[in-house]
Amino acid sequence: MRFQYPILTRCLATGFSLTEVVLTIAIVSVLAGLAVPGIMTSANNSKRLSVTKQTISLIGDAFNEKLEANAIDLNAGFQQFVNVGNGGGLPYTRYVVSGAARSIDSPPNPVNLCTAAATCTFTPTAAGPQAVTLKNGGILYFNSTIVFGSGVNAAIPVVFDPDGESHGDRNSVELWLYADGRLRTARTIIAATTVTTSNTAVAASGTADPAWLVL
Repeated sequence: MRFQYPILTRCLATGFSLTEVVLTIAIVSVLAGLAVPGIMTSANNSKRLSVTKQTISLIGDAFNEKLEANAIDLNAGFQQFVNVGNGGGLPYTRYVVSGAARSIDSPPNPVNLCTAAATCTFTPTAAGPQAVTLKNGGILYFNSTIVFGSGVNAAIPVVFDPDGESHGDRNSVELWLYADGRLRTARTIIAATTVTTSNTAVAASGTADPAWLVL
Protein backbone atom coordinates (compact mmCIF):
# COMPACT_ATOMS: atom_id res chain seq x y z
CA MET A 1 0.00 0.00 0.00
CA ARG A 2 1.43 3.41 -1.05
CA PHE A 3 0.86 6.40 1.21
CA GLN A 4 0.35 9.81 -0.49
CA TYR A 5 0.64 13.27 1.04
CA PRO A 6 -2.66 14.86 0.00
CA ILE A 7 -1.45 18.49 0.22
CA LEU A 8 1.71 17.86 -1.85
CA THR A 9 -0.27 15.83 -4.38
CA ARG A 10 -2.81 18.62 -4.74
CA CYS A 11 -0.11 21.28 -5.27
CA LEU A 12 1.65 19.23 -7.90
CA ALA A 13 -1.60 18.61 -9.67
CA THR A 14 -2.86 22.19 -9.73
CA GLY A 15 0.42 24.18 -10.22
CA PHE A 16 0.42 27.97 -9.88
CA SER A 17 -2.65 30.08 -10.43
CA LEU A 18 -2.69 33.02 -12.83
CA THR A 19 -2.96 35.39 -9.88
CA GLU A 20 0.18 33.95 -8.30
CA VAL A 21 2.13 34.25 -11.56
CA VAL A 22 1.02 37.85 -12.11
CA LEU A 23 1.84 38.76 -8.51
CA THR A 24 5.31 37.21 -8.79
CA ILE A 25 6.03 39.10 -12.02
CA ALA A 26 4.86 42.35 -10.42
CA ILE A 27 7.16 41.87 -7.41
CA VAL A 28 10.14 41.05 -9.64
CA SER A 29 9.43 44.13 -11.78
CA VAL A 30 9.32 46.41 -8.75
CA LEU A 31 12.59 45.00 -7.39
CA ALA A 32 14.25 45.39 -10.80
CA GLY A 33 12.98 48.96 -11.03
CA LEU A 34 14.59 49.75 -7.68
CA ALA A 35 17.89 48.03 -8.46
CA VAL A 36 18.59 49.11 -12.06
CA PRO A 37 18.97 52.88 -11.42
CA GLY A 38 21.46 52.18 -8.64
CA ILE A 39 23.42 49.82 -10.86
CA MET A 40 23.47 52.38 -13.70
CA THR A 41 24.61 55.17 -11.35
CA SER A 42 27.39 52.99 -9.98
CA ALA A 43 28.54 52.08 -13.51
CA ASN A 44 28.51 55.74 -14.63
CA ASN A 45 30.45 56.84 -11.56
CA SER A 46 33.05 54.12 -12.12
CA LYS A 47 33.49 55.33 -15.70
CA ARG A 48 33.81 58.95 -14.58
CA LEU A 49 36.44 58.00 -12.01
CA SER A 50 38.42 55.97 -14.54
CA VAL A 51 38.35 58.76 -17.15
CA THR A 52 39.33 61.38 -14.56
CA LYS A 53 42.26 59.34 -13.28
CA GLN A 54 43.42 58.84 -16.86
CA THR A 55 43.24 62.59 -17.51
CA ILE A 56 45.18 63.38 -14.33
CA SER A 57 47.86 60.98 -15.54
CA LEU A 58 47.92 62.66 -18.97
CA ILE A 59 48.35 66.09 -17.38
CA GLY A 60 51.21 64.75 -15.26
CA ASP A 61 52.91 63.24 -18.32
CA ALA A 62 52.55 66.50 -20.26
CA PHE A 63 54.05 68.47 -17.37
CA ASN A 64 56.98 66.08 -17.00
CA GLU A 65 57.77 66.26 -20.71
CA LYS A 66 57.93 70.05 -20.49
CA LEU A 67 59.98 69.84 -17.30
CA GLU A 68 62.52 67.47 -18.86
CA ALA A 69 62.87 69.87 -21.77
CA ASN A 70 63.35 72.75 -19.31
CA ALA A 71 60.42 74.46 -21.00
CA ILE A 72 58.06 75.26 -18.11
CA ASP A 73 57.02 78.91 -18.48
CA LEU A 74 55.74 80.36 -15.19
CA ASN A 75 54.38 83.37 -17.09
CA ALA A 76 52.28 81.18 -19.39
CA GLY A 77 49.01 79.40 -18.77
CA PHE A 78 47.86 75.82 -19.10
CA GLN A 79 47.89 76.01 -22.91
CA GLN A 80 51.64 75.34 -22.83
CA PHE A 81 50.82 71.74 -21.88
CA VAL A 82 48.39 71.15 -24.73
CA ASN A 83 50.57 72.58 -27.48
CA VAL A 84 51.91 69.52 -29.28
CA GLY A 85 53.78 71.60 -31.86
CA ASN A 86 57.03 71.21 -29.93
CA GLY A 87 56.42 67.57 -29.10
CA GLY A 88 54.66 66.13 -26.10
CA GLY A 89 51.56 67.68 -24.67
CA LEU A 90 48.11 66.28 -24.03
CA PRO A 91 46.73 63.89 -26.66
CA TYR A 92 43.40 65.30 -27.82
CA THR A 93 40.92 65.11 -30.68
CA ARG A 94 39.76 68.72 -30.86
CA TYR A 95 41.42 71.83 -29.51
CA VAL A 96 39.07 74.82 -29.57
CA VAL A 97 40.51 78.34 -29.38
CA SER A 98 37.58 80.28 -30.84
CA GLY A 99 33.99 79.75 -31.86
CA ALA A 100 30.51 79.45 -30.44
CA ALA A 101 29.71 79.21 -26.76
CA ARG A 102 30.22 75.83 -25.12
CA SER A 103 28.92 74.36 -21.90
CA ILE A 104 30.22 71.79 -19.45
CA ASP A 105 29.01 70.79 -16.01
CA SER A 106 30.23 72.85 -13.08
CA PRO A 107 31.95 71.17 -10.13
CA PRO A 108 29.69 70.74 -7.06
CA ASN A 109 31.17 73.85 -5.42
CA PRO A 110 33.57 75.68 -7.79
CA VAL A 111 36.54 77.47 -6.27
CA ASN A 112 37.80 79.46 -9.24
CA LEU A 113 36.89 78.95 -12.88
CA CYS A 114 33.17 78.20 -12.87
CA THR A 115 30.34 79.99 -11.13
CA ALA A 116 27.74 78.66 -8.72
CA ALA A 117 25.48 77.70 -11.63
CA ALA A 118 25.11 73.99 -12.47
CA THR A 119 26.36 74.67 -16.00
CA CYS A 120 29.67 76.34 -16.83
CA THR A 121 29.24 78.21 -20.13
CA PHE A 122 32.06 79.98 -21.96
CA THR A 123 33.02 81.23 -25.42
CA PRO A 124 36.49 79.99 -26.44
CA THR A 125 38.92 82.73 -27.46
CA ALA A 126 42.64 82.75 -28.24
CA ALA A 127 43.35 84.88 -25.15
CA GLY A 128 40.83 83.58 -22.65
CA PRO A 129 38.67 80.50 -22.08
CA GLN A 130 39.69 77.45 -24.08
CA ALA A 131 38.65 73.80 -24.19
CA VAL A 132 40.31 70.56 -25.15
CA THR A 133 38.21 67.52 -26.05
CA LEU A 134 40.26 64.49 -25.09
CA LYS A 135 40.25 61.07 -26.71
CA ASN A 136 38.55 59.62 -23.63
CA GLY A 137 35.51 61.80 -24.36
CA GLY A 138 36.01 64.29 -21.55
CA ILE A 139 36.39 68.05 -21.94
CA LEU A 140 39.18 69.98 -20.22
CA TYR A 141 38.41 73.68 -19.72
CA PHE A 142 40.95 76.35 -18.74
CA ASN A 143 41.66 80.05 -19.16
CA SER A 144 44.86 81.04 -20.95
CA THR A 145 45.05 84.33 -19.04
CA ILE A 146 45.62 82.46 -15.76
CA VAL A 147 49.33 81.74 -15.34
CA PHE A 148 51.48 80.20 -12.63
CA GLY A 149 53.00 83.44 -11.47
CA SER A 150 55.33 83.40 -8.49
CA GLY A 151 55.15 81.87 -5.06
CA VAL A 152 55.82 78.48 -3.49
CA ASN A 153 52.24 77.33 -4.05
CA ALA A 154 51.48 79.04 -7.36
CA ALA A 155 48.98 76.98 -9.36
CA ILE A 156 46.74 76.94 -12.43
CA PRO A 157 43.13 75.74 -12.16
CA VAL A 158 41.42 73.64 -14.86
CA VAL A 159 37.98 72.02 -14.91
CA PHE A 160 37.47 68.54 -16.33
CA ASP A 161 34.05 67.21 -17.33
CA PRO A 162 34.39 63.42 -17.76
CA ASP A 163 30.96 63.23 -19.44
CA GLY A 164 31.78 65.78 -22.13
CA GLU A 165 29.17 68.45 -22.81
CA SER A 166 26.91 69.65 -19.99
CA HIS A 167 24.25 67.37 -18.54
CA GLY A 168 23.43 69.61 -15.58
CA ASP A 169 24.57 67.03 -13.03
CA ARG A 170 27.56 68.95 -11.58
CA ASN A 171 29.94 66.05 -12.18
CA SER A 172 32.95 68.09 -13.27
CA VAL A 173 36.21 68.09 -11.32
CA GLU A 174 38.26 71.22 -10.58
CA LEU A 175 41.97 70.40 -10.69
CA TRP A 176 44.91 72.56 -9.63
CA LEU A 177 48.30 72.12 -11.29
CA TYR A 178 51.21 73.55 -9.28
CA ALA A 179 54.40 74.94 -10.77
CA ASP A 180 56.38 72.01 -9.32
CA GLY A 181 54.08 69.42 -10.90
CA ARG A 182 51.81 68.66 -7.95
CA LEU A 183 48.18 68.12 -8.93
CA ARG A 184 45.32 68.53 -6.44
CA THR A 185 41.55 68.77 -6.54
CA ALA A 186 39.65 71.79 -5.26
CA ARG A 187 38.92 69.86 -2.05
CA THR A 188 42.59 69.13 -1.39
CA ILE A 189 44.43 72.22 -2.63
CA ILE A 190 47.36 73.30 -0.49
CA ALA A 191 46.92 76.06 2.07
CA ALA A 192 47.99 79.49 0.78
CA THR A 193 47.66 78.41 -2.87
CA THR A 194 47.93 81.41 -5.19
CA VAL A 195 46.68 81.94 -8.72
CA THR A 196 47.83 84.28 -11.56
CA THR A 197 50.62 86.85 -11.41
CA SER A 198 48.66 88.87 -8.88
CA ASN A 199 49.15 85.98 -6.42
CA THR A 200 45.49 85.92 -5.41
CA ALA A 201 45.05 83.45 -2.55
CA VAL A 202 42.44 80.70 -2.83
CA ALA A 203 41.21 78.22 -0.26
CA ALA A 204 40.12 74.60 -0.51
CA SER A 205 36.44 73.72 -0.37
CA GLY A 206 35.34 70.61 1.48
CA THR A 207 32.38 70.17 -0.88
CA ALA A 208 34.14 70.99 -4.14
CA ASP A 209 34.60 67.45 -5.48
CA PRO A 210 31.90 65.11 -6.82
CA ALA A 211 30.93 62.35 -4.39
CA TRP A 212 32.30 59.66 -6.74
CA LEU A 213 35.81 61.18 -6.85
CA VAL A 214 38.07 58.96 -4.75
CA LEU A 215 41.76 59.42 -5.57
